[in-house]
Amino acid sequence: MKERLVNFVNQREARFSSEDAHSNFHSRAYHRFFEDYAERQRLDADGRLRIERTYIGLYYCQNVSRKKAVWLRVEYGLLWIVAAAAFVLAATRPVGSNRSVYVTCFQALTVMGLFWELVALFRYVVSPEKMTVYEYKASSKALQHAATLTGLSSILAAGASIVWLLLRRPESSGSTGVCFCGFLLCGVFSALLKETEKRIPYTQEASGNRPDETSSLID
Repeated sequence: MKERLVNFVNQREARFSSEDAHSNFHSRAYHRFFEDYAERQRLDADGRLRIERTYIGLYYCQNVSRKKAVWLRVEYGLLWIVAAAAFVLAATRPVGSNRSVYVTCFQALTVMGLFWELVALFRYVVSPEKMTVYEYKASSKALQHAATLTGLSSILAAGASIVWLLLRRPESSGSTGVCFCGFLLCGVFSALLKETEKRIPYTQEASGNRPDETSSLID
């Protein structure tokens, strides 16, 4: 068994002999997902290669009560729903401003932000009490970044709607005003979500795990 493991390692080293090639053996997504894990390879009883991973990094924990943690998830969900509803109400109105290029560009960015925000919110809701560095970045940090994108692009869409209104001066400006308010509300609620999560305290806790000498750190 030992000889088979040595042969496998030798073959791998021969294939990825250079330092650069070896560093690119795993994808960036792999390194993000297993950041601060230590892994080692071994052969099982059937002679098949197995990879064992141990998390040796810091755990991130919300420094709030359990009741507060649950309420935050409900609050963020409601903020996202209201923001998305306000955006859809504004973006689907059949007005000239919604057909202009500089408004639709910001609308597209807002849609991307809302979707990213929804994915991050799902990860936030299902995240464990003790989060690895990947889970922390994929939930809390990603939620803040996504809400920033949504808020800025939606507010810019509101501003672009006003610019269109001033330049075109249509006979009826009420519908464009509704679009402006909808985009603005979407931006405000997204910004509120971001600022709320930004102020949530997190503590760091050592995992206490120690890798053995044959393990390699994934960073």
